[in-house]
Amino acid sequence: EMETDIYKEQLKRIKEYMGKIPVNTVTTATINKLIVELGKIKAGGRMITEKNREKRKPLSPKTIKNTISFISAVFHYGKKMGYIDKNPCNGAELPRIQKTENIYKPTELAMFMSELENPQNEVPLRYEVIVKMALFGGMRLGEIMGLEWKHIEFDGDEYTDKPVIHIRQSKSYIKATNCD
Repeated sequence: EMETDIYKEQLKRIKEYMGKIPVNTVTTATINKLIVELGKIKAGGRMITEKNREKRKPLSPKTIKNTISFISAVFHYGKKMGYIDKNPCNGAELPRIQKTENIYKPTELAMFMSELENPQNEVPLRYEVIVKMALFGGMRLGEIMGLEWKHIEFDGDEYTDKPVIHIRQSKSYIKATNCD
């Protein structure tokens, strides 16, 4: 249902700016103008004005990209069916998405670990292990879920390329090797 709402919101934005333009006349320049216009919309569909500029954030570059991707899929289908010669979204100047790193502060990490290990929260051990491997080992969920016992070595002195996690009585650490 949430995905349907997202598509409805995208359609609303697209109709507002392209509703009267015949499909076979849409060019890459038209798409680029739409991208600029989408950048002027506040989240929730309202245009940016001097009065609401402070209250609401503009659409994110990711939301704009998702909207153009949606349009592109429609044009791709139109091209496939022979209604248009080319997809005008190809070559459009999409906004850059700023990558952000979410790094926990030591106090946040301590609070998170305290909640994770609190017996009253009844967090299953398997989830606790997954979270700790992600936090302390820097592993992504796919890497954690792909681990097998052959990738784990307990109290070994000689390391091979196969084990990824080495566990000693004093400490555990993760060795950067392939899981293949």
